[in-house]
Amino acid sequence: MGYRDYLQDLLRPLGVYDLRPGSLSGGETEALGQELDAAAEKLDRVLRESLTLTASAEGLAAAEALFPFSAAGDATEDRRAAVSGFLQISGDSFTPAALNRCLAACGTACAVRETAERNVVEVSFPGVAGEPAGFAEKQRIIESILPCHLEVRYRLQWVTFGQTATRGLLWSDLAEETFLSWALG
Repeated sequence: MGYRDYLQDLLRPLGVYDLRPGSLSGGETEALGQELDAAAEKLDRVLRESLTLTASAEGLAAAEALFPFSAAGDATEDRRAAVSGFLQISGDSFTPAALNRCLAACGTACAVRETAERNVVEVSFPGVAGEPAGFAEKQRIIESILPCHLEVRYRLQWVTFGQTATRGLLWSDLAEETFLSWALG
């Protein structure tokens, strides 16, 4: 039911308007109804695009333009997650959980952890042996998002001979590509 029907339903009980098609009152309610329907469509689009959870076009693009990094993927859900991650961080909400969500949404799967030292955080890459692929870019993203007064220390994990020995493996058993992608467990 559009606004034309709504207006006519409001006026009909009064009994003083001729609401038949082609009549003056019928034509007025038709014209007003069309304009109100068009305005309602525009308002629906504005509302949809102004909320991160429902934005998909120009509203999402405008929100992304506010932040230095974009989503890891091109999917609408990935883009919304990145914007939401940035929106969760403000002057009083630099919590490790919020930072981790934001970094993950930007394609930097890492773990930020506070240390016992004041203004020092530790960043690790769970399940990754050595430097993760694209480490320089990940480091740039991390250091751009984390508050500038914090010292960032990276904790990279390396596979040691002791770890291979406890699994009953020898160095010769490990091909170069296996070694580089072997997840720590």
